[in-house]
Amino acid sequence: MSIILSKTDFLIYHECPKNAWLKLHKPKVYYSNELSEFEKTIIETGNEVESVARKIFPSGVLIKGRDKEDLVKTLKLVAQKSETIFQAVFVKDQLFAATDILQFDQKSKKWLLIEVKASNSVKDKIHLYDLAFQTILLKKIGLELESVNILHLNPKYIRTLLLLPAPPRTTPKSNPSTIPPMTAPLGPPSTRSTLAGPRPPTSPSPPNSCPPGFSKSKPGPGTPLATTAQVAP
Repeated sequence: MSIILSKTDFLIYHECPKNAWLKLHKPKVYYSNELSEFEKTIIETGNEVESVARKIFPSGVLIKGRDKEDLVKTLKLVAQKSETIFQAVFVKDQLFAATDILQFDQKSKKWLLIEVKASNSVKDKIHLYDLAFQTILLKKIGLELESVNILHLNPKYIRTLLLLPAPPRTTPKSNPSTIPPMTAPLGPPSTRSTLAGPRPPTSPSPPNSCPPGFSKSKPGPGTPLATTAQVAP
């Protein structure tokens, strides 16, 4: 069975390989467990934060869907060197992802990839795998990246009585090598091959520590009271 590996499925695979397989081959089983109110709140909060984060880039253009027309629109905006694109859609070599924020730098003539997270800091493992997948895909498309960044909530932000928005804070730049190498068995090609198999992979952890699927809807990212951490180009 040939599959298109999405970034979401890739991240689920790294949390629990069996869940990723079930999501692709037996979706009724995967979605049989309803989200708790707490999980729903996390997803809703993430979506809200991503929406607010877009206000930092007022000229941005939003790609609203995930179908062929949206892919064509994305490629057209990229060809036009549009200043900022939200949820740009890309597919290449059976890999699929939508980028939170893609910004063109007029000075370097390269792109800035910005992943928005509703967290107070960069979570090394899962956040960097997220960015690594997108980086691999964008390079396959042929995009030159100036930098790869995570925009997250600023834990030092204090809301004033005037309710003034806080400007984003940029953390020190880090070396591109901080993006983890996506090689077998962690890389997208190996993951896609495993998930295409007729049987679910054996989880390396005990069954009870491999919870039912959580990423049933993209937990949106971002913030206005935010910090941008550059983790690579």
